[in-house]
Amino acid sequence: MDTLLPNCPVFVFDGKSNFETWYQQMKNFFKDIKVWSTIYEGFEELPEGTMLTGDAVTQLEKKRHLDYKARYYLAIKVELHVSKKYLHAKPSKEAWTILVKSYRKAVGIKKEKLQDFRSQFELARERPTESIKEFFTRIEEIVNSLRTNGEVLEELKIVEKILPSLSLKFRNKIVIIEAIKDLSTLGLDDLE
Repeated sequence: MDTLLPNCPVFVFDGKSNFETWYQQMKNFFKDIKVWSTIYEGFEELPEGTMLTGDAVTQLEKKRHLDYKARYYLAIKVELHVSKKYLHAKPSKEAWTILVKSYRKAVGIKKEKLQDFRSQFELARERPTESIKEFFTRIEEIVNSLRTNGEVLEELKIVEKILPSLSLKFRNKIVIIEAIKDLSTLGLDDLE
């Protein structure tokens, strides 16, 4: 049995960043160091007083070692507040299952939020009672929410969204801006 533990190149999961990427990297790492079957199939200690002989003792020790190894890597590859979710779990399979259930659900919620923010962005129009400054602030808040949740939005897309969304009183200015300026170099600050 190896006593040296290999360096794990996977980033530490903070409970916020991309869980799916962390999950795949950890799964691949566990396969590489030959502990994935322990996590996937599980390992349970035998009841106290169970008598084993020869090869069965060796197999039990090997499985126990692999489970400890898996739990060690789980412990060092998540931040402390994340590990509190599975701290009570004895085998590595239980700890892994708790993590997956907790954060896969969060990924689904994040996708729902993103869809909601995308919808808000697409449907946003300057309201009749709203000043241009208030409209820009509202768009910036939606854009910030999208970016916070992982959406990549280029300035050009934002500018292209804002111009046709302005009220009719700005039509002449919009036509002039589109004729004179290169929209790909125009930013939100330029429009304000």
